[in-house]
Amino acid sequence: MKFTVAVCLLASYTGLAAAAGCQVELLNINQAVVGSGCVQMNYYANIYDSITRAGYTVNANNNCGLSFSGSQRIPDGYSLRRVGYC
Repeated sequence: MKFTVAVCLLASYTGLAAAAGCQVELLNINQAVVGSGCVQMNYYANIYDSITRAGYTVNANNNCGLSFSGSQRIPDGYSLRRVGYC
């Protein structure tokens, strides 16, 4: 019984955390963090590069899968990393 309650509590906590958004880091070619932010699931948000002062529109799907949106020009070697939920 205690195990079932613990599993239910863990599942509900995970569901609540996942419902909010995805914490994102913008990485340059050297894998250094140059920007970060929170992107709501199934939505878009702008993440700004602190070095070049450029902004990039990032999409997060319902599983916190991340992608750059549309026809943006992304510098070579730049990538996105999910850090957790926010």
